[in-house]
Amino acid sequence: MALRWVHNPEHAVVIDHKYDEKEAFPGREANAIRILLIRARKLPAMDRRLFGKEGTSDPMVTFRLKDKLLESTVKNKQLSPEWLESFELRADDPDDSIVEVIVDDWDQLSGNDCMGKCFIDVKELKNRKLHRRWYALLPPSTSKPNQAAVDDESVSEYSSEGEYGAEFLDHANKAPLGKLELACRWLYLPDFDLPVPDQMLRDTYPHDKINALHIYLVRGTHLPAVDVDVMGHRTSDPLVTFVLEEERKNSKVKKRTLEPFWKEYFDVSVEGDLEPQVLKIQCDDWDLVIVQRRENFKTHDAARRSAATTSWASAPSRSRNCSIGNSTGTGSGSWARTTKTIGAGASSISPLGYIITRNTSSRRLNDY
Repeated sequence: MALRWVHNPEHAVVIDHKYDEKEAFPGREANAIRILLIRARKLPAMDRRLFGKEGTSDPMVTFRLKDKLLESTVKNKQLSPEWLESFELRADDPDDSIVEVIVDDWDQLSGNDCMGKCFIDVKELKNRKLHRRWYALLPPSTSKPNQAAVDDESVSEYSSEGEYGAEFLDHANKAPLGKLELACRWLYLPDFDLPVPDQMLRDTYPHDKINALHIYLVRGTHLPAVDVDVMGHRTSDPLVTFVLEEERKNSKVKKRTLEPFWKEYFDVSVEGDLEPQVLKIQCDDWDLVIVQRRENFKTHDAARRSAATTSWASAPSRSRNCSIGNSTGTGSGSWARTTKTIGAGASSISPLGYIITRNTSSRRLNDY
């Protein structure tokens, strides 16, 4: 008997060269992960047939990163399907981005049954090259791992041990629940850029006295969940309020999300001496239960201020200092993770967090 390992092109799945070509914007900070779902092997049979015949499954794959979900097509009656489908997710912070990959057996009547899952740690893609490898499916009850520290030199094309280490590699070799082949890359994509509007980039009257503050509200992240939706998922309906002296600006309400995108522009008038004025930024969870939002803000303004003030010391680990311009004095604030309702039981707005910042006479653009 003679044995030899060889490469047979008929057994290979060739992917388009566009996934591994040179980046169009190599100088820009990466802001997205591109995932090519190639194929699966040896998936468990979830649908049993009559008369003892071998079972099958209708696999589909879901990619979840924070609040964003992307789903593949369903491959009917296959245990080793091929997809060759591409997905893109926003991932501008590699230290806070783990993609959960869930493989389900699709069933329109009784609901999907999870066959297994795996995880993609974006931090392990920091060299911005294409990483193509097999991911062993872990049990459905597996929780998302904590991100392990990864040095740039330790990131290779096929290494992705993450938190599981030797145990994970041993599981990958056995793959009792099957495995997925994925090709992943962290890169910059213009579609995920967050440009600042023109009003924030120019000062039409640079020599006249300052009398307005321009604010561009981009997004929120890691907001606490204070509601439970009809499906049992914990979520919130965030809105943001800006208060400068007597003027108040309210953002739109973003329903059922902990990672909201607003991209809203505000113009707040400023009068008198700028130095003592303070801009208060508060994020609330909105619920139309008893009173309308505008009435709520007006009725419970004093209670809200008191609650925010007493909440500052409750989350010192997330405190931050910030300022508008180059002021030597800065206000301090923190994200207050609380589900307490503001007011004496009648309010329908709960605080999610706040930032206090001191206004100055600087005319340059500042990001926070």
